[in-house]
Amino acid sequence: MSIIHATFAVEPLCRSCPACSPYDFNERLLERVVRYELAFDTILKEVRETIVKVDSALKVMQEDRTKMDATLDDMESKLDNAINIGMTNISEAVSDLTHNSSMAILQIHKENAVLKGMHELQFWSIKIYCVTDY
Repeated sequence: MSIIHATFAVEPLCRSCPACSPYDFNERLLERVVRYELAFDTILKEVRETIVKVDSALKVMQEDRTKMDATLDDMESKLDNAINIGMTNISEAVSDLTHNSSMAILQIHKENAVLKGMHELQFWSIKIYCVTDY
């Protein structure tokens, strides 16, 4: 009996295929990493530009807020001054009106007294005149 043993070694077809090569996987992975890195760089650049725009807009808003606060304070002080001036004017007008009314009442009383005195004087003079006629 004779035993023949034959061994054949055949190189797998996959090794020669670029899709199955161990370097192909690494190459594709590296390309994907590079694409993601470029995409992240682009996103990072856009985010930084957005941050700059937001910071400048925030500064403008803060400047506007400061101007608005100053204008509001100025308007409040002008309003307070106008109210105080108005109250002073009204008070003076009421005081003048009261004084003028008092003076008019005094003048009326004086004229009334004069008219009463003239009436009494005329009444007595008529009586005296009448008495002398008898």
